[in-house]
Amino acid sequence: MNLVCLKAQTGDEVWRGENHDHGQLLLAQGHLIIQCENGDLALVKASPDSHQQIARLPSLPGKIWNHPALAGSRVYVRNDQEMICYDIRPGSVAGTVTMRGSTHEAFTVLATAFFLLNGLGCIGLGFFARRA
Repeated sequence: MNLVCLKAQTGDEVWRGENHDHGQLLLAQGHLIIQCENGDLALVKASPDSHQQIARLPSLPGKIWNHPALAGSRVYVRNDQEMICYDIRPGSVAGTVTMRGSTHEAFTVLATAFFLLNGLGCIGLGFFARRA
C-alpha cells in the first residue's frame, strides 16, 4: 500500500508516499498510524502538502493483517499469536510498559486486550470508550 494524496475534484495525484505493504491505518489527531503487513508500525503526518513519515519501527514478527487500536494514550498491535501495547503519551519512554492508574483503567485495558485477541476490537473499544 502506497499512501497517495489526490485532489478530490480532479483525481490528480499531489504526492505518493512509500510502500507500507498491505497495511491497515487509523487517523488520529492529524496523523496516520499504519500497521504494515511486515510488522512495522509507522506514524505519518496526514498532510495534503507532502508525505511526512515521522517514525517507523518494527513491532511484531510475521505478517500482520489486523488493524491497530487506539485507546486513550495507548496503541495496541496484534498478530495471530501475541499483542503489544505502546504508550504514546508525550514524554513516555520507548520500550517500557507500565500499568498504573485506576481500577477502571486497568479493567478497560484488559477488556480491550480481550476484544482485540478475539477479533471484536471495534465493538469492545466503542463500548468502553462510551463508558469512560
